[in-house]
Amino acid sequence: MLESAMRWSPEMGQPSLRTIEIRGLIKHDVTHFVDMSTTRWGFQYTLHKRRLLETINRRDSGVEQALSPFMLEMAELDLHAGLLETCDTHVVDIQSVRLDLAHEESFGVVPILQLEGKEGRHHTVPMGLMSLLEAHAIANEYLSMLSDMQWVTDRIRLRLDMQEFERRFDAMLAAPDGLLWSAPLHLARILLPWLRWEEQLRMVDALVRFALDAPDLALVRMAEGYRRRFDNPALGDCVCSELRRGRQLPVVYVMSLIAIHQLFEESDAAGRDALLLRMRKLPHSTVPYLLTTAFGVDPYALDPAWFDEVRAQLIAAEPMGPEQRILQKSLEVNAPLVAARSAGELPFQRLALMDMVLDDGAIVRPPRRIDLDVWRHVDESVAAMARIGAIHRMHRRMHVPASAAVALPA
Repeated sequence: MLESAMRWSPEMGQPSLRTIEIRGLIKHDVTHFVDMSTTRWGFQYTLHKRRLLETINRRDSGVEQALSPFMLEMAELDLHAGLLETCDTHVVDIQSVRLDLAHEESFGVVPILQLEGKEGRHHTVPMGLMSLLEAHAIANEYLSMLSDMQWVTDRIRLRLDMQEFERRFDAMLAAPDGLLWSAPLHLARILLPWLRWEEQLRMVDALVRFALDAPDLALVRMAEGYRRRFDNPALGDCVCSELRRGRQLPVVYVMSLIAIHQLFEESDAAGRDALLLRMRKLPHSTVPYLLTTAFGVDPYALDPAWFDEVRAQLIAAEPMGPEQRILQKSLEVNAPLVAARSAGELPFQRLALMDMVLDDGAIVRPPRRIDLDVWRHVDESVAAMARIGAIHRMHRRMHVPASAAVALPA
């Protein structure tokens, strides 16, 4: 069933609702795979994990030195669920949003979204990297289903199915306990009200991809612009210091959305029409345009040498294992595709993907598969994370302290 759903194409006739739903769920996981295997964040995480594993396997004295960078990577993935506070304001009645910063002893500086409703009541939602990754996957899950729906020729069924998808999406957004995942999607709804639903989802995809893949010099330049927008200068300095190290990436997403909203509101009629056309037709080109306009930097004109070095270290490492082959193939095939179009709207036949292992041990093969021994890869991954987990549990949670911030010139 899963393989046939992935192999469906428009030439085979209109897809069933079940096929559309299955393809959407698989695209959810595909998004996580592509985020990890084609972005600067994914490569940095993988590089630090590999260095730690090599040190553990050698049993030398460098474990502590290799552990610190990886623990910082793990800290980025914290959900901060204990910081979530909800109120009795219905989530769909949120009228405005504000980005605050909070300092917690356990987590360091955490970006906090204040989703405000009527009479000043608000939901307080921590924004971690995991929230961004999950919202990205949800956006592509629904983009996949909406893309497949265009091939449904039965008008009555088309209308009913579309209403059902919108109802599910709205119900997900309306759940207060789901705000940790849905807050990035709420932001797009609030700050991009001029766009249709699927257009908002494409912008979510484009902005998350940029946040995960932003060049170092672009982050430095954006940090200079962000600092002036935070009420607490000390915590603002800390966040901007982390941005310059390639961390606090949810801040890039939030502030980019706010900048797009402000740019639209401040433009004349012709400027608004041009920005709308760009977001609708070429959403992925909107981000570099925004950076050029709002922050004075074009990320694609900057030197990507650091990323090339990390990529070379990972792919050329000996011995060549399953992980390197996955990264090499995904970079070669998937990276150019998702740079211009959301993964949810790409045909499975064009994406290079791993075999999937189900709970019952069955293997599902995608149309275009990365040739490797998937069982060996699973066994090695489980063993590696077990070794890392044993070391990780012996150490306290790590984050960059606020005292480590370096203030930027005013």
